[in-house]
Amino acid sequence: MKIQMTGRHLTVPAPVKRRLVERLEKLTRYVPELSEAQVKLSAEKYRHKAEILIHVRHEDHMARAEAADLESAIDAACDRLEAQLRKLKEKKSKKLAAHKAPDGPLRRSAARAALELEEVSRPVRGNGAAKERVTVGRLRIVRDREADSKPMSLAQAASLLEESDGGFVVFVDSGSGRPCVLYRRGDGQLALVEARA
Repeated sequence: MKIQMTGRHLTVPAPVKRRLVERLEKLTRYVPELSEAQVKLSAEKYRHKAEILIHVRHEDHMARAEAADLESAIDAACDRLEAQLRKLKEKKSKKLAAHKAPDGPLRRSAARAALELEEVSRPVRGNGAAKERVTVGRLRIVRDREADSKPMSLAQAASLLEESDGGFVVFVDSGSGRPCVLYRRGDGQLALVEARA
């Protein structure tokens, strides 16, 4: 790793330089492509300051620390920089995990997945009526029933939903002529979905 070190009002002893190199080398476990660091060390009376700047993935990461001795200031700055890089690595791993499907392969866009997946349609026997089942990838869609969409007002649809034990009502709004779905939400309220013309 290439380290550019600048010391203001002090000379950096060899053991402190070795300690700095060791601490910066540890950062490569979070960011293997890390190859360069700029370090500014300064001393003012009894205060020692350390400032470390690295460039990772098109971003600059900097940490500053102040302590009574130079080695403590370097350790504190390296700890702060390590925390930043740990967050960066966790963010990247979460992003990768979000793009992976549960079984491992990378998830494709919805459009590409729809083009690549085969649709299989089979009749299913159950309760004396034939139902159609469509398999898309891992999802299985079973055509359960057909809903009659009768023209009615929103108030009529709400009273029909209250009377029935179903979770939704499909109807055509008598005012606008658009197909609508009225369903019961988890909190008990009714919600309306209107199709745009």
